[in-house]
Amino acid sequence: MFYFEGSRQDKNKISITVLSHLWLTDDETIIDKFCGENKWWTKANFLNIKNRLAVDKKIIERSYITDAIRFDSDDKNKEIIKKEIDFFKPKLVVCIGNKARDLVGMRFYDFPVQFHYVKFPKYHSNNNIYLELNEIFKKIID
Repeated sequence: MFYFEGSRQDKNKISITVLSHLWLTDDETIIDKFCGENKWWTKANFLNIKNRLAVDKKIIERSYITDAIRFDSDDKNKEIIKKEIDFFKPKLVVCIGNKARDLVGMRFYDFPVQFHYVKFPKYHSNNNIYLELNEIFKKIID
C-alpha cells in the first residue's frame, strides 16, 4: 500500500497517484499522453519518481496507491487512511513524503503491518533509501 503526499488538485489536473498506473508500462507513447509541458506532471518528473522508486511490477500489480491528502481537513484525511488500512490489511504501508508520513502516523493497527517512510524523490538525491525499500519488497515477495 502506497501513500503519496497528495494534494487537492483542480479538476483538470492529474495527481501522481492517478499517474501511478503508468508504473506498469515502459511504452513512451502511453506515458507521453499523460505527461508533458501542458499537463500537471512533466515527463521528467514522472520518470524521476518511477525510476528512483524502482518498484517491481509484481509489487505494483498487488498494491493500492493513493494520496494522503484528499480533503481540506487533516482529521478527515487521517480517518479515511485508517479505514483503508483496516480494510486492506496490507503487509506494508509505504509513505512517500513527509506529509504522507505525518497523516498515516506510522501507527500500529490491530493486525501485523509494517510501515516504511521514504522521502519524496523530487526533493533530494539519496537513492539508498529506495534501495532499502526494494530490499523490504523482496522479503515480502519471497
